[in-house]
Amino acid sequence: MARVQNPTLFSTYFGIAPSLLDAAGLINPFIDVDTQLFIDPVLLEKSSNRTIATDGVAAFKKHFGNFVRLVAISDKEGDAAWKGAEKLLDLREPPENGLGYGGSGRSGSSRPEEVRDAILRTSKEIVALGSKDPEMISLMGFFEEYVGPDTISDFTTRVIIEQLAQITKEFCEASGIPLMLGTVLPGHPLPCVVDKNGKRKFIILVPKDIVRELPIANDWIDIEAAVTQSAYIRQAVNSMLADIAKPTVADRKRVLREIALQSPKSFQEFLEAVKEHVRTYDPNVDALAYYKMKAIFATGFEELTQFAQYDLTKGPSEIMKLVHDTLAFFKQHVENGNL
Repeated sequence: MARVQNPTLFSTYFGIAPSLLDAAGLINPFIDVDTQLFIDPVLLEKSSNRTIATDGVAAFKKHFGNFVRLVAISDKEGDAAWKGAEKLLDLREPPENGLGYGGSGRSGSSRPEEVRDAILRTSKEIVALGSKDPEMISLMGFFEEYVGPDTISDFTTRVIIEQLAQITKEFCEASGIPLMLGTVLPGHPLPCVVDKNGKRKFIILVPKDIVRELPIANDWIDIEAAVTQSAYIRQAVNSMLADIAKPTVADRKRVLREIALQSPKSFQEFLEAVKEHVRTYDPNVDALAYYKMKAIFATGFEELTQFAQYDLTKGPSEIMKLVHDTLAFFKQHVENGNL
């Protein structure tokens, strides 16, 4: 990951108050570095943003409803229906929303075909159980080792990108932010920033209540939190893991996959458990210090200023004092200041 230096907030670049984005329920993204928050499709229906909760949900269900139907009628990998489903599973990273694992710079990327094929095969197994729920796609991170939160977030973004563009347009028009037409989403004007190399980048804003730090399980803590919602699945998982001394995340995903896909009832129970468990990113806990970082870059570093004076010409003892004071200052802000 490239080193990040002096990232710029969307609000700072366009000269608006951060409170305007907060009032609109939108993330104030950095324009030159990704924020490690991710869109969780399970949160779409719960969003307070009407465009997302209605049109966004409808777009998601229509898109993945078509995906499920194609998977269902496919007789073998590589046939026409299978290839049609592949086209609907776009895993390229959208560079417009600023969410993900990127460092400096926000250029999109694509994921290997193996990941897409793994998702397709698991979807085929789920469809064979009789499930036609488009939200099955949001569970892939629980079952597939190399499917992470960014994968789920990115294909969700691509499916609801027109709704996100509409939300962005409405906010910018109300806030006096200029819009431009570009090739990112033809017919949809978006705010445009120019980087230090003179390259234009179009930005799409995202509602705060459809993101979280881990939209789909990336470690056992998140898997366990979902599993405990179902007594049946919890007991089955514990039973199958009993003979493994130190089960890895891969072991646990494999076991959970076997249990969840063993019958239509167990899969539906697991899907409902995940829907019930999922929560949006909590700004009060601020696990990734996103809001803390945003406040620092928006208002400056006054709270982090060390006012003590040091005369390094006095020798090693003064240098040692500077080092100890710096460590103590850093410790104070990390442990007590949520830095």
